[in-house]
Amino acid sequence: MSTDEQLDLPWYVNNSLDENQRKAIAIKLSADAELNREAELLQHIRQQIKSSATPSPGELGCQRSKNQMQQTQQSKHQ
Repeated sequence: MSTDEQLDLPWYVNNSLDENQRKAIAIKLSADAELNREAELLQHIRQQIKSSATPSPGELGCQRSKNQMQQTQQSKHQ
């Protein structure tokens, strides 16, 4: 496994590579068990982060604003 391949793995796992780069990494993954294990580990870490992610304050503020707008709309129609 080369350093370049290791550096490309996070981008491969989060689907940021273009099609040609993805194909090149996929070929290397099929031929290199160590590289494949590393990719699986990164995928597992990515899934853990996504499943434990809490909404950012910006998302919470946006939702609060939406709720306030809905309440305002409802009170105007009553």
